[in-house]
Amino acid sequence: MDRERRTRLVDALHEMADEDDATALDAARRATAILAESGLDWEDAIVYPARAEAPFMADFDHGAIDIDGEDQEGAPVVLDEGDETVGRLLQSLLDLPELGAETRAEVKEYAEELAAGTLDGQDRRYVAALAARLGVRRN
Repeated sequence: MDRERRTRLVDALHEMADEDDATALDAARRATAILAESGLDWEDAIVYPARAEAPFMADFDHGAIDIDGEDQEGAPVVLDEGDETVGRLLQSLLDLPELGAETRAEVKEYAEELAAGTLDGQDRRYVAALAARLGVRRN
């Protein structure tokens, strides 16, 4: 989420406490719209602050995931992930309690494809980049 949207969201959240019901309702609708503009929902807004590695308000909107980039420790993202490594990454992602419902469903689908032997290279790279972005460490 960019700084301008974050500021608008915080302002709307403060207005939700207004004693005037119409003002509070309008603020709630604005807050929901701001989240939607950012590709987020209330689950993302409520759950992510509990995790220091993926703070919602500070830096959630990363844009496109850079699969050729680096993870948090500066080690290059490995593009050719084997089944065992991808399986561990997928399980670690599924173990994250703050993972949003849509992302969780996508990760489960990748796990099913891996088990069936149909997970392609692009999806393997995406899993590795997503895990790095969310602070999941390779073991």
